[in-house]
Amino acid sequence: MKITVLLIALFFTFPSFAQPVSFPDSCNTVMWGVVNSRGDTSYILGTCHIFGNTFVDGYAPINGKRRQANIIVGESIDNSFVAQKNNWFKKLPATDRRVIKSYLKQTTPLFYLTSCTKMPPSWLYYALLLEMASRECHTYNENDVCSMDEYLMNAAITFKQKSCGLEQRDDSFDNALFSHVGVRNDEDAIAKIKDLVGNSDRYKDSVHKWCDINEMNSYRNLTINYKFSKSSIEEDSSSLITLDQRNDRWMPALKTIIDSNKAFIAVGLGHLYYKKGLIMQLATNGYTLFPVAMHNTGPVKYVKKKKQ
Repeated sequence: MKITVLLIALFFTFPSFAQPVSFPDSCNTVMWGVVNSRGDTSYILGTCHIFGNTFVDGYAPINGKRRQANIIVGESIDNSFVAQKNNWFKKLPATDRRVIKSYLKQTTPLFYLTSCTKMPPSWLYYALLLEMASRECHTYNENDVCSMDEYLMNAAITFKQKSCGLEQRDDSFDNALFSHVGVRNDEDAIAKIKDLVGNSDRYKDSVHKWCDINEMNSYRNLTINYKFSKSSIEEDSSSLITLDQRNDRWMPALKTIIDSNKAFIAVGLGHLYYKKGLIMQLATNGYTLFPVAMHNTGPVKYVKKKKQ
């Protein structure tokens, strides 16, 4: 259960309520409107990091509200840590490089794993787990070209919209790796990468539990239980770091953004869950929130892509 909550975190109109606990736990949406004191409405979308861009295209309200925004806000943005030269891959024996490159050629297009070889090895290892989860849970469409999070942030560039992140990219990965206590250092991460690409079948059972197919189906079918009446640590003590503390750090910036913009905010769905989730925190800070009706304009058919 611990890793399930983490992935949902690494990976979902009512009038204003005096008591936010009045929100129903179950909602058939992953997007909420947030109205500030001036009457301007921003929108917050709970993403699933292992779904592809066709999920976004399957629901007109998502792209519609994104286009109306004057700023696009994601969980994280790149920083100098990402841009640093990481030559660990080039230093591997030629045989290891060939095996890893061969494996990466057969992966989904969601995570651009080849470029991840330029990042720290622990990041590539985590990205490999995400990619395997997307395959095992069939969360991507054969027409996908990238993850839904990347798609939304790239749209800001395409349509010349202002964009920002709530934290730096290395902060996001550090939080994601919180549960992987076995990744002690770069050497350990490299060993795990080589083991995963050479023995991927051994990882499938743990990845199934990690991504929790039931949770992925709930996201796909928009049958979301936000658990607003529960504390996150009732589900998993690690969520204190992976969810609650990050939500607390994000709130000041989110309030500033929402107060002065019509924003479109895309963060992992897990950040909207529970008593200390962003939905409840925004409501208790005086904002009016409402679930947005989601109309499928698809159909979006998810299939397991054949290996090339």
